Order: sequence, then structure tokens, then C-alpha cells
Amino acid sequence: MKYLTLILFFVFTVTFAQNFEIVVPEQHTSVNLGDEAVFDILLINTGSENLTMYIVRTENNIPSDWTTSLCVAFCFSPNVDSVATTRDFGGSPIAPGDTAEVSLHFFTGENPDSGNVKLKIGDVDNPSQFEMYDFHVSTYLADVDESNNVSDFVLYQNYPNPFNPTTNITYVIARSEATQQSAALQVQLKVYDALGREVATLVNAKQTPGKYSVQFDATELPSGIYYYTLRAGNFVQTKKMILMK
Repeated sequence: MKYLTLILFFVFTVTFAQNFEIVVPEQHTSVNLGDEAVFDILLINTGSENLTMYIVRTENNIPSDWTTSLCVAFCFSPNVDSVATTRDFGGSPIAPGDTAEVSLHFFTGENPDSGNVKLKIGDVDNPSQFEMYDFHVSTYLADVDESNNVSDFVLYQNYPNPFNPTTNITYVIARSEATQQSAALQVQLKVYDALGREVATLVNAKQTPGKYSVQFDATELPSGIYYYTLRAGNFVQTKKMILMK
């Protein structure tokens, strides 16, 4: 009696339950010419083990005078297209129940334009578990009357940014809100390092309403994140810039 032996091959497809959640508050925004647009991205570990996430810039459709940067603990050069929540990038694996914050930064130019960046965000250990996001930024020209008949204070994003070693900071001083007169105001424009230490005073004088621009020379400073603050009357605003040598 002959027996026919049937060998059955079973192909198992193993699927992993997604063990993370991604929260993106917004994917579209508009900013003044030369301003920085920032998109925050929250990575939440919903699993029971440490989680390492990757972020890959798959498309970078921006004007030639724009740059974009991926940021974990700090922002990386525009030519870095992938980062992760690891020590190599200043981060660390995300513990169960914890949240890590990363961000995408657009540094815009001085002409009205628009651009978009696509990101792929996923689990390093389970590459098939990922999500795609498309971020859009457009720029517009702030309504500033060059005849000094200005009604709003404006602090623009420095340009270029990131920079090495010089960059320009432009701002607008408005006429008095109370009297609508063009009286001079005491104006201060100072630069601080990431620890809040003052590293430069660019302006400390009385200025009449109008649009001004000053150059910041960081030749003697190390690479890193710096902040510049404009104070004029009751107006105070701070913006971030990146020195990359």
C-alpha cells in the first residue's frame, strides 16, 4: 500500500499592532516673508516597551532661497534628511506612556512663495508601521507703509537662517498707539544664547517709526541656537535663529 505524503507549507504573515500615536496639530500655515514656520510633532509610545521612532524627509519641495530642518533635541543641517529618537540625534528611546516632541522647521525667503515637505514617521523596529505627513507653508508680504506711517510692530525672522557667520534682522517700529504720533521710542535689540545669556546688543537707541535692518555678526560665537529679542515701548517679541558653522 502506497501512502501519499502531503507536505503542506503554511505561510504566516505576522502583523504587529501599531504601538505608537502621532499627533500633528497643524500641517498648513502662512508666515511673513523671511519668517520661520514650525510644525510640532508629538510621538506617543502606546506600547509596553521602549520605542525608537524615525523621521525621514521624503520630499523637499521648496523655493531655492528656503531651507528646512528636522529637529529632535536640536535642529540639524538642511542636508540631513533622516533623524531618530536616539542618542545619535540628541534624543533617547521613548518609554511606555511617554511622549517625545520633534519638529519640522521652514526657513523662508524674502519673496512671496510657497513650499511643502513630506515626512515619513515610523517605528525603527517595525519598519512597516509608519505614517505619512505633508506640511505646507506659504509666505506673504506684511502691510508696512514705507513712509513711516506704520501702525504695527513687526519683528521679522532673520535672513538667512541658518546662517554663518552673519545674518540680517529686520523690524518695524510703529507710531504711538495712544497718540498716533511718530514720536521716537527707546528700542533695544539683543541676542541671547540657549541658556539665556546675553551675547550681543545690536540696538540700544531711540528710533522713530519705520522699518530698520541690522546685521548680526557671530564670527566669535560657537554653533548653536540663539534668540533675539526686540523691545520697544510695551512691545516685546523674541525669535529663534540657528548659527551653523
